This record gives sequence, C-alpha cells and structure tokens, in this order.
Amino acid sequence: MDPVLIVLSIYFGITFFVVLALIMVGWLIRLTNWSIKTRRGILVTLAMLSVSPMEVPVGLISGWAPNILLLLAGGLDLGYYISHAQYAVPSFAITGVLAWLVVRWWVKDDASFLPTKTLKTLPRIMRVVIPVSVLVIVVSLYNYYFPSYDIPSSFSRDTVEEPYGELLDRTIALYYMKDEAQRETTINELRLQFQKDPLVRRVKLVFRDVVNHTTDNIFRFERKPVGDEQINTGGSSCRQAHRDKETGLWRCTLSGGLYVTKLLRYRQEYGYEDRPLELSIYFYYDAFLDSYGG
Repeated sequence: MDPVLIVLSIYFGITFFVVLALIMVGWLIRLTNWSIKTRRGILVTLAMLSVSPMEVPVGLISGWAPNILLLLAGGLDLGYYISHAQYAVPSFAITGVLAWLVVRWWVKDDASFLPTKTLKTLPRIMRVVIPVSVLVIVVSLYNYYFPSYDIPSSFSRDTVEEPYGELLDRTIALYYMKDEAQRETTINELRLQFQKDPLVRRVKLVFRDVVNHTTDNIFRFERKPVGDEQINTGGSSCRQAHRDKETGLWRCTLSGGLYVTKLLRYRQEYGYEDRPLELSIYFYYDAFLDSYGG
C-alpha cells in the first residue's frame, strides 16, 4: 500500500475517535449551566489542541498526525511548535476556524450534539453514564494501540548493574578470553544462570566493525519465545529512560499476533566508536518493576 495512504488512514482513523470523544465531552457540557459562549469556546479549544494536523517523521517520510498524539507523547513542547511554526500556525488557525463553524452550528442554547428530545427522555444518570462510558472506551483503545513507554524516574543503570553487575562483567569478559575451552564453559554457565532467572528474556554480546560492516556474535541467550513474537526496538516503540543516552535503558515490546509483552532493555557499549562492543540485556518489564521497585 502507498505510504501516503497509510499515513492518511492512520490520521483519519485516530481523528475519528478524537472527534467521537469531543462529541461525548459536548454531551457532558450540555448538562452544565455554563453560557453558550463558554461551551463553544471549550469545544473549539479542545478541537484545536487535539485534531490539528502536525508534521511528524514516519519512517523515511514525513507524515501528519493529530496534535493530541504529540501532547500525549511528550507534553507541550514549545520548541517543536516554534521550529515548525510554518506548519503549526496555519494548522491551528484552519482547524480553529472549521471547529468554530461546526460548533456554532451544532451547539445552540437549546441543543447539543444530540437531539434535545433524546436527552430529555433519558434518566439524568444515563446522560452521564453513556458519554463517560464512551470516553473510557476511547481512552482504553488509545492505551492499547499507543502504550506508554515511560520509565520510572527511580530507574537508572545502577538499577540493573547492582543486582546483575557480576553476570554482566562475566559476559563482557568473554570477548577477551583466548582459551576456547574456557570460553565455551563460561558461555554454558552464563546461559544456565540466565535461564534460571525468570526476569531475563534475552542477552546478547556483539562486536561490530563499523568500518568493514561486519558483526561478530560473541554471546547470545534467548528464552523460548511465545508464538511468533519478535523484539521490536525501532521507532516510537523504544524510548530511552528520561531521554538520557547515558542511562542505557530503553522500553521495548515483544509482539506476535495479539500477544504483546513489555520489555526493559539495558544497553552498554565498550571500545572505540567505529569498533564498539555492545552488550544488551532484555528484562520482562512488569516483573523487573515488581522485583526492584521502580
């Protein structure tokens, strides 16, 4: 499928649920005693902040996403809006005008997003329960398709290195071992230890020769996967802790069909920039969080 069509379908698909949520908010506002100008102002503002299209990178191309995704992912990043002012300003302006026209026509003194007669025939409690239920469904769908990849502020490399430092040092030492028999014995011992630890999903020690474009897999431990799950560490599915490269902590996912598992990834590089020795260890995120109290 054309990448442009994919981006557009994602944008309009997300926008549909955002608009649905706005309709439910309008229904709830209908139950207040606020003035008509206040109601319209709230809905227009919410529409501008949520559905205004913003340019974001999508793989190798630039696409458009509802502004609410940017707000939920990184909060109000003024730097982004300033650097993208040539797109953000007209986007907010056009969305605001269109929203005002729709809201002015739709939200009147005696009506909201649903016919007044329909609202009046419902028990008052149902006028609240129905829109709130729809909002809960929309939020649940968002959390399912766009899970949080934040890492607790209490987490750092020390969170991993304190309990696993000895094992990590032994794994790194494999690179410097000259005795093949000793290396093979150590590899088997490490695999056995990692296998006994239910928190560990995957460990790998790789030597990368950037100049010659070669990779040497020195050590690898892989717990048997569930179904067709694959580790996904690219794009928005993996985020560094506190956006700090020094921590070496990432949030990743395992996915296979409908099966999704959250992972915590510790990554460290050793050696020179063009010939790094890279160690990565993946933990089951929820289990690690329970064990080490993030």
